[in-house]
Parts: sequence; C-alpha cells; structure tokens
Amino acid sequence: MRAETEQDYVEFVTHHANSLCRTAYLLCGDWRRAEDATQEALIRLYRVWGRIQRKGAVGAYARKVVVSTTLDALRRKSSQEVVGGDE
Repeated sequence: MRAETEQDYVEFVTHHANSLCRTAYLLCGDWRRAEDATQEALIRLYRVWGRIQRKGAVGAYARKVVVSTTLDALRRKSSQEVVGGDE
C-alpha cells in the first residue's frame, strides 16, 4: 500500500474506531467481543482499502464489515455452546 493511502487508512481508523466498536457492542453486549470484532473488521477493511476508498463508501462499508464480523462471532459462539443435562 502506498504511504499516502496508508495514511488515509490510519486517519480513518483514528476517527472511526470508537464508533465502530460501539456498533459492535450494541450487537453483542460485551466490550471484549466488540473490540475483537472491530479489530477483525479493521483488518478486513485494510485488505480492500484502496478499492473501497476509490468508491467513496468507506464509512458504510466499515459498518457493514463490523456488523458481519460481530454476527459471525456470535454464531460461532452459539454453535460451541453445549447443553448440559441435569445430573
């Protein structure tokens, strides 16, 4: 990634990371999971940053990725739960 493009990404993260984390928290109700989902979403966003930035829909795409990442994590969590019987 070019230096100026990477600087744009850093500025976006600096200004929007907290908002994205709050969105994730509203979905999952756990700050740790929200932070993990936000971090994963920002990694995914970094991978496609140049293409998304050219389209100009960075904020909307970032929120979509945070929501998808958070919901994916919740699905994985619920599929790992084991129902215990009365002993």
